[in-house]
Formats: sequence, structure tokens, C-alpha cells
Amino acid sequence: MPFALNNSNLLWNSVDTNIPWYGQTGVSHDGVASGRSYFIGDNQRTALLTATNGPGTLTFWWKVSSQTNADILSFVSSGNTFTNTTQISGEVDWQHQTYYLTTGPQALQWNYTKDASLTAGQDAAWVDQVSYVLGATPPLFTSQPVGQNVFAATPVIFTAGAVGTRPWVTSGS
Repeated sequence: MPFALNNSNLLWNSVDTNIPWYGQTGVSHDGVASGRSYFIGDNQRTALLTATNGPGTLTFWWKVSSQTNADILSFVSSGNTFTNTTQISGEVDWQHQTYYLTTGPQALQWNYTKDASLTAGQDAAWVDQVSYVLGATPPLFTSQPVGQNVFAATPVIFTAGAVGTRPWVTSGS
């Protein structure tokens, strides 16, 4: 798995050794290799796991070919103070993901889960080019607050979007 996922700095495991993820060269984002979910039946799950310490920035590419809204590829990162959860299903081509992990131990898990019936696509999930860079990332604004006109002494709330390592310190005046 380290070669397939382009990351030998993390220790890779599967929840169940009977249905592990495996490295393969048939489908990949980088044209070399990727990790693929094992062949599973209805009501089964296969999981790829690793762990690290934060803060840090995790990036990876993922893809799924499955029954829409039924057979799901999910990613969960859980740490001391914050949990990220994302999922995709159906025919989803390679997507790049970035997560800013908090301080302390971080459990990282990719799950491919099938429902009780039907199949679609290749019934598989792939993960490629996993990168983890240790260190905090300061907040980066993704959207700026919009100006507002209000009467004097009227409270106002400004909203902005940001990404980066949590927790963020906020203040108002």
C-alpha cells in the first residue's frame, strides 16, 4: 500500500484482513498505482486505516464507481477536538481532497460500504497520492465579509469563509 498510495511515512492497515484494500495499477490518478477497495458483497464494508499526529495538512485523490446514494466511499478523520466526514457515491471521477488536521492523535479511515441489494458500476473505490505535511496552517480566507449599511449603534454580524488548522481564535469588537 505505501507504493500505491505514494506514502511510506504512514502505516497502512485494513479493519478486516479478509477484505483488505490492495495496491493495483489498473486505475490511478497519477498513472502509476492506487489503493483499491477489495471485492465485497451486499451489506459489507472494507476499510483502509492509518494514523498520525497533528497538526498537519492531509491531501489525497479519491474516486468511486458504485450505486448512487447506496454504495458509499467515505472518509473520516477524527482527532482530539474536531472530526471531518465526507462521502461520495455513484460515478465520481478523481477528486482532490484537503483536510487541515488539529493538534494531537489523528485517526484516518476510508470506508467503502455496500447496501443490502443491487449493484452498479464497478462496485469499487480508489484512493491515490496521499500526502501528509506536519505543521499548522494559518487561516486562509475563502470568502471575505460583505459590507453592510446600518444605523449607528445597531449590532452587525460579518461572515467570512476560511480554511486552515483549527481551532481558530475569533474576536469581535
